[in-house]
Amino acid sequence: MSTVIPDVLSNYAAFQQWIEGQMSGLQGHDKGNPWQEFAKHLVPLTDFGKNFQNFKDNPRKTHDKGWDIKADGTSDHDTRTLFTQTKFKMPSQNDLDAVISSFVPLAGVKEGQMPLSGMAVDREDVFSPS
Repeated sequence: MSTVIPDVLSNYAAFQQWIEGQMSGLQGHDKGNPWQEFAKHLVPLTDFGKNFQNFKDNPRKTHDKGWDIKADGTSDHDTRTLFTQTKFKMPSQNDLDAVISSFVPLAGVKEGQMPLSGMAVDREDVFSPS
């Protein structure tokens, strides 16, 4: 028995081109919502994502504190929480920096506290949200 893979899944470039076509002409939440739904179904299939359950959308679409999807650990004794930011594209390093910066408070770093190791900030001795 042979498995036939659709052309769109034959390689990364074909898949990327297909996704670009699906998102063409969409802006803002019209583009973000289907991408977020895709991620909500994809992440649990990954080795890391299998450690979490109850994937839920952030009820806020703007000023969402940096996360789009939240999931809980797989048992009552597993207190871990997975916060996921879903972006269709990251066109620049500044966009990536903004996403990473939004996760700092989620990691428990308080304003005025030392930043996470290796994090690029203007002042390396304190974290200050922008």
